[in-house]
Parts: sequence; C-alpha cells; structure tokens
Amino acid sequence: MIGVVSVFPSRTLKLHTTRSWDYIGFPENIKRQSTVECDVIIDNTDSGMWPESESFSDKGFGPPPKNGKENVKVHGKNFTGNK
Repeated sequence: MIGVVSVFPSRTLKLHTTRSWDYIGFPENIKRQSTVECDVIIDNTDSGMWPESESFSDKGFGPPPKNGKENVKVHGKNFTGNK
C-alpha cells in the first residue's frame, strides 16, 4: 500500500480482575462492604498516544500562519488551524 509506514497486528487481551484490590493498593485490613463495592469500575486507559511522537511532527511544513487563525483548505473543505 502506498503511503503506509507500518502495520501492527491487533491483539485481544483478556481482562484480569482477580488481583484488582492489590493493584490499586486497597488495604486488606479494611472492613469490606459488598453493597458499596459492587458495580464499581475504575479505569486507567493508556492509549499510547504521545504528542512527542514522530507521527505528530510538523517537520517540513514551514512556519504556522502569523496569527494562527487563518482559514485553511484541505481537500476542498475549510477548517481553522490550531497553531
């Protein structure tokens, strides 16, 4: 495919919740209240996206517009630049 830099296989990972209390540092000596603790979901999603990544580089595009608010046309559609 023209223009494709890299392709990574998709992997489906299983969620392991048997050690959740240990992972979040929940003390074992605290009295448990099952009515309060049920249906609680704590999520920390690491998308792996970093602004410092090479894919976000604007190297080779020249300086941004002077006031950063000029309208720009891309593929015939207008949008406002954010730089």
